[in-house]
Amino acid sequence: MQGPQPAQPITNERTFLLCRKVEVDDDAEAAYELGMGHHFETNDARRQQYLARAVHLGHKHAQATCGSIAYAHAMTLAEGDPKRRETFEIAVKHFAQAARDMDHDDATHDLGVCHLHGRGVEKNEEKAEEFFRQAALRGHANAQYCVAMLVVGRDAQEAARWCANAAAQNHEGAKDFLEKMEKQYEKESIRDCMAGFESGRMSMNQNMHIGG
Repeated sequence: MQGPQPAQPITNERTFLLCRKVEVDDDAEAAYELGMGHHFETNDARRQQYLARAVHLGHKHAQATCGSIAYAHAMTLAEGDPKRRETFEIAVKHFAQAARDMDHDDATHDLGVCHLHGRGVEKNEEKAEEFFRQAALRGHANAQYCVAMLVVGRDAQEAARWCANAAAQNHEGAKDFLEKMEKQYEKESIRDCMAGFESGRMSMNQNMHIGG
């Protein structure tokens, strides 16, 4: 979800060039860079305008980025603030569109996060697992870890497989969990292992963040 970073230094000349590319050529990458960069540090509205233009032009990361921005803003609002739910709902709409139209792995994972916690949608662990699995099958490391944590209570072997896949991508949570599983298998009974795996599931929220 991070998307490509600007390859060249931000200068007035480059800003002018990017603006021209957007206005003349409908260049989605230029619109995205203008929306994500610091070309308009004192004008957030202008940046939002270009990010929205990137969405309109079909940039792969723009829709998911809009969702991440909305989600992050919602997290800063108080629990009782009606705008919190409304802003989460906006995030979910962006994530859903990015996942549907772009097969965007981060956005698919982020839909899982929203459904797991009931942010912008009704809380639904089964639906969350469905989204995590979709992203996990496409190689998303944090989604693989999330699937493992959701299934560990009913299928420790499947959990181990998903954690192994995530650990191969240097996912720290997955690597730590696999190490704990191996130690438990060496020293404890299967029943004790299962109890230990369940405790690992409780730590999932520490690794459950938007953007993978």
